[in-house]
Amino acid sequence: MRVAVEKLDGVEDAVVSLNEGRVRVRLAPGNRVTVAELRRTIRNQGFSPREATLTVSAWLENRSGVLVAFVPGSNVSFSLVPGEAVRARLTNGAGTTLVLQGRLEKDEDGVTPDRLHVTGVGGGPY
Repeated sequence: MRVAVEKLDGVEDAVVSLNEGRVRVRLAPGNRVTVAELRRTIRNQGFSPREATLTVSAWLENRSGVLVAFVPGSNVSFSLVPGEAVRARLTNGAGTTLVLQGRLEKDEDGVTPDRLHVTGVGGGPY
């Protein structure tokens, strides 16, 4: 599976732990890889992708009361579902770039929607 994931344009490296059922993927700056592409590649290798956790540097905007994170240099965006511990930090961070940590929802079909449940916030880009 590692080789298949690393063949995706924009993937710098992948570390697979079959015992833990995890794949850690490091993406190149400016990549255009989507979570859907990663999940499809994993599925094509005979595995069932589960919930995804994500750390991403993103530009935050407040769009009619909905916080949206845009990944610079890509067409990837996420609507944010902030946990209580990070709500104020995200609201005050609109109009800036922050490093976000969180998990992507997974629906009953195994598709990960573009809603990031934010569990941590860091400052400025990496």
